[in-house]
Amino acid sequence: VFTMKDAIETNKECFKIFSEGKSEVPLRTTIQAPNHNGVFLFMPSYVEELDAAGLKVVNIFPENVKENLPTAPAQVLLIDGKTGIVTAILDGTYVTQLRTGASSGAAFDLFAIKDAKIGALIGTGGQATTQLEAMIVARELDEVRVFD
Repeated sequence: VFTMKDAIETNKECFKIFSEGKSEVPLRTTIQAPNHNGVFLFMPSYVEELDAAGLKVVNIFPENVKENLPTAPAQVLLIDGKTGIVTAILDGTYVTQLRTGASSGAAFDLFAIKDAKIGALIGTGGQATTQLEAMIVARELDEVRVFD
């Protein structure tokens, strides 16, 4: 089981790899679908020392709400860096929420006062649940104040 604590520590390592220039993370590619008020977003990356590549695909189609379909379906592909074979396809929506929460948790762990007892959460949207979870994992808080 990959826990929030695991995600926080993994994010710290990813930030380190990125800041040391050991990853290739090109700018996001965007393709418009004007006939359907949609957009396709492609976010690739590669880390040589891990022999792994990844591709996050997010498609924004606001009109999907009329058909009771997700408006921002997302997938993440993990790709073997030695063979080029896709080794996993993950729910990109959950992965994004977990990563975003863990990023906040990493920052909270590194920069918040070590004996902090009160946390602040700004916003109650789709990322809020994992951000709250990450704060609680990073510190033993008595209280979290939520602002929206």
